[in-house]
Amino acid sequence: MATKARKSNKQGAVYLLEMLKKIPKRPKSISSSELHHALTAQGYTLSLRTLQRDLQSLCDAFGIICDDRQTPYRYQWSAQSSGVSISQMNDQEALLLQLAYQHLKHFLPNSAKTSLESLFAQAGYELYHRDATDDHAKAWMKKVAIAPMAQPLLPPVILPEVLDAISTALYDNRYLTIRYANQTQRRHNLSSEYSIKPLALVQQGSNLYLVAQFDGFDDIRHLALHRCQAAAVSSLTFEYPSGFDLSDYINQQAGFGFGRERICLEFCIDVIEGFHLTETPLSADQVIQAHDGYYHVRATVMDSDMLDRWLNGFGESVWQVKKVAVDELIDA
Repeated sequence: MATKARKSNKQGAVYLLEMLKKIPKRPKSISSSELHHALTAQGYTLSLRTLQRDLQSLCDAFGIICDDRQTPYRYQWSAQSSGVSISQMNDQEALLLQLAYQHLKHFLPNSAKTSLESLFAQAGYELYHRDATDDHAKAWMKKVAIAPMAQPLLPPVILPEVLDAISTALYDNRYLTIRYANQTQRRHNLSSEYSIKPLALVQQGSNLYLVAQFDGFDDIRHLALHRCQAAAVSSLTFEYPSGFDLSDYINQQAGFGFGRERICLEFCIDVIEGFHLTETPLSADQVIQAHDGYYHVRATVMDSDMLDRWLNGFGESVWQVKKVAVDELIDA
């Protein structure tokens, strides 16, 4: 019986393009059985033997590397290859992809990162190695940056295999077994093993945190990724908690600098130190009154360690700080 890939010349061409797109660049590779599984998952019904014959033809035509030292054979584009691209990427598209990768690379699931790797590499090539038609696009990367709001710290070391396992389990809603050392354990070279349900990744400053539910418990916690010493993805899946909201969790957690209760905050601040609050308010309901040499500020915010550190950072330029719980105002 004719396979889907063989129904027509048009469908056959699409099938071959799909195959070419799935072959990674060196040093990564993909086996014929992995490629067969990926294509059948997309609805192509063909035998492994047919795919292997087509792969051999593609190797001859496109210079794809076949590693026949093991079975099943593994395939890869050379590191210098441009892979397969349907159209030439313009400079603006390359610029957008480079900016996106810089800011999203920690949040891409491992499967997406692998499949998009050649696209990001092509974007880098278009901007920095090919004779770009628009020099302004090439120079743009040197003209934009994100400046830290506080003392910058170098990011902690996160094991790449740990991040890969976590992103895979997070993407597929699969259980994860981790070896983790909290602050106390780390000081004494100790660690513990846990089975967890990964729910979210959060970046705060230079740190990455995994929000998770420990197996057998209902409460939700967050773990610093740089304290994970090992991670293994289980074949078992779990049902993602329907009531979990990441934004609510972040706002309620003291560990992220938030989390005690909503308060009505009032304080006085020197006019020079406080002028930025006229441009970037603390909240939507902020009221700021100008006086001789200072501002009086009132706003509804979350009480937190982060708020205390922010207020203390102004030293004697902030005074008459008053906090009243919103619940108390409602009851009054």
